Amino acid sequence: MTKYFPRLLQGCFSVIGLAFFNFFILAYFSYGQCLKAHSLANNLAVSLAPIVEKACPAVVDLYVLQVNDIQLANPFFNDPFFEFLFGDFSKKGSTLKANQSSGSGVIMTEQGLLVTCAHVVQDATAVVARLIDGREFKAEILKIDRTQDLAILQMKGLEGKRVPYLPIGNSENLKVGDQVLAIGNSFGLGQTVTGGIISALSRPFKGRLLIQTDAAINPGNSGGALIRWLVNSDNTPTPELIGIP
Repeated sequence: MTKYFPRLLQGCFSVIGLAFFNFFILAYFSYGQCLKAHSLANNLAVSLAPIVEKACPAVVDLYVLQVNDIQLANPFFNDPFFEFLFGDFSKKGSTLKANQSSGSGVIMTEQGLLVTCAHVVQDATAVVARLIDGREFKAEILKIDRTQDLAILQMKGLEGKRVPYLPIGNSENLKVGDQVLAIGNSFGLGQTVTGGIISALSRPFKGRLLIQTDAAINPGNSGGALIRWLVNSDNTPTPELIGIP
């Protein structure tokens, strides 16, 4: 028994050493997995602020002035006596009424070419575009397509200065589930950003195929930007215009 005791003791130490080694390896790999999980969590929690900072300067607040000729209605004009004295003229009367409304627009070129919704600027007497930095420029309506609810405007008074713009993306490359941001003059309070995903594509509506999103679209967002972004090789995002709410 005494003869074999050293061997037995040596075997016990070998077993203990092997168990400790296995525990060390397991702890090492567990720690490595924790580090990977922490890194993944950090990547998933990336802020969208860099995308917003690049896109927002190209979205403008539009302020629209409409002056309408309002027909006056006077109950005396329906009286046969007044009609006998003044004829049809007694039924005629009008006054000018000014209405102010707001919406959004997106700069598409460095030269200040704007796109917005037709219903935002239709029958407009004057249109003013306000940039996020507070600068204001008059805008001239170049083309209106009421069927597609689109309008093209040109910013005036740039005097050769270039302005921020959003490149136009290819909507054919969109997929349901893609992340998007909506930027516009929500409720006329100023530029507001909301986020969501593309919920559906090619939704038929009044002869048009639309992009459906769950990003909040409020009054005043009309004519603003629906954007997505591409990540460059240096991991910097490039926002692009994919729709007009």
